[in-house]
Amino acid sequence: MVVKVAAPNSIVTPPVGLVIQRLTGPGRLNVISNGGEFTFINSATMGLGAEAVVKSVITTYDTAGRQLARIDSAPVTGEYGAVDLIIGGRRSVPG
Repeated sequence: MVVKVAAPNSIVTPPVGLVIQRLTGPGRLNVISNGGEFTFINSATMGLGAEAVVKSVITTYDTAGRQLARIDSAPVTGEYGAVDLIIGGRRSVPG
């Protein structure tokens, strides 16, 4: 486990080789960063052809790779877009 250092402006990164997201099957995995913390958008395609449905999951992490929040697309389908911002010292991930 990585301990986040309390010193200002310090960034603690996840250990090398740590797997925090995985995509199995068709789809894509997008990474968005605000320069320290980061967000993954996992867009998986379920089904084939005209019956295929895209389901997206947005997961945010701190600089040490610890999961902070997860938003599932259900019951909405389609691919999400988002931005990971720090505004006035507060983090915001609008989609």
